[in-house]
Amino acid sequence: MIARAFRRIYLPPLPRRVWLLEGAGLLSAMGNGFVLPFLVIYLHEVRGFSLPAAGGVVSLIGAASVVVAPVSGWLVDRYDPRVLTATAVLLAAVATGSLAFITTLSQALVLAAALGVAHGLFRPSERTLMAAIVPPESRHQLFALQGAMGNLGIGIGAVCGGLVVSTTHPDSFTLVFLADAATFLPYVPVLTLLPRIQHAAGTTVRRGYSQVFRARAFLALVAIDTLLVLAGDSQFSSMLPVFAKEHAGVSEHLIGLLFLVNTASIVALQLPLARLMEGRRRMPGLATMCVLWAGVWLLVLASGRTSTVTLAAVGLLTAAGVFAIGECLDGAIDRPLVADLAPEDLRGRYFAVHSSSSQLGFTLGPVLGGILLATSPQALWIPAAVVCGGCAFAALALEPHLPKAASRTPRAAPPPTPVAAAEQIAS
Repeated sequence: MIARAFRRIYLPPLPRRVWLLEGAGLLSAMGNGFVLPFLVIYLHEVRGFSLPAAGGVVSLIGAASVVVAPVSGWLVDRYDPRVLTATAVLLAAVATGSLAFITTLSQALVLAAALGVAHGLFRPSERTLMAAIVPPESRHQLFALQGAMGNLGIGIGAVCGGLVVSTTHPDSFTLVFLADAATFLPYVPVLTLLPRIQHAAGTTVRRGYSQVFRARAFLALVAIDTLLVLAGDSQFSSMLPVFAKEHAGVSEHLIGLLFLVNTASIVALQLPLARLMEGRRRMPGLATMCVLWAGVWLLVLASGRTSTVTLAAVGLLTAAGVFAIGECLDGAIDRPLVADLAPEDLRGRYFAVHSSSSQLGFTLGPVLGGILLATSPQALWIPAAVVCGGCAFAALALEPHLPKAASRTPRAAPPPTPVAAAEQIAS
């Protein structure tokens, strides 16, 4: 009974090629975990770049991703997304591996721009592939699985990377950069197993971004997403560690534990919450996420004002877990809704606009957060809570403008019969 329930929740009945794609994604996420937490340290302490210069290199990755995304969406809607995804991962592998051997800032900037181009091409092409290879009633399961796999991979990679890298042994960074580059490569053979997406004949010539920017419900969703990244995700990853150390007085080990709690919670809860959302209205779920995040920032602020470090630690750990619940709701709602709103021949453009707006939030969020936190904790966390709370009202106001078919998360298809399951595995 328990084993059957576990399989039903954590092993959704998806085709084998989907699981292979997610396995490649897990390896890639592990590679990202090897490098991303230590990239600024590498650039600053190993290569000797100033902190502003190191931060500029990292920001350029996001900026290049935003710039290239519109072209990526156009390409995805015209050409085979499998080829574009393979191109993106190969470019990312070359750029990441080459970062291990840089000696000048100009080299770092060129490779950061290349890595940003790879990211900007990868997101629309891979998400378009994912939306096309499963039926609409399974998309929430697939995107939820992707979120769980991604967080699991980054968590494992960060722990492994932390055990390997040391500024006293610069060659250790060479090892993790090359390992990260290698983790991109399994995508290529897996992509050959996926079916070619047949674009509707002629429609991609007549329809373009003008149609995307006339889709008011989609643009409203993008605006909400951008604000949530700006006031939510980006502050959790960038400003929360600084606040925890300098204002709440907790140790670096506790900061690491915050991210461990967050990652473990997402891995444990993402798929169950995706299943819970089946048949339910999406916008109240998104509004619930916004309210949770608003409460998290108020709890973070209160944790910095406690009388003991122990109380601060308890508050921050609780905040990390609750924040993860909101992330799980977002994973079950956001990208599946974009896929459902997008016409088939414009899906690449829809995902390009969606991903570039999210990346814009990640690019601007740390800058604005740093300015506000330098003023006072209240100047950051109270406005962040207000923005998240406002997004809850915006999500509920958007609901009447969504197509009826997209307003609820579809119920997953029933588990296949033994004969169908065998055919599904063979596919």
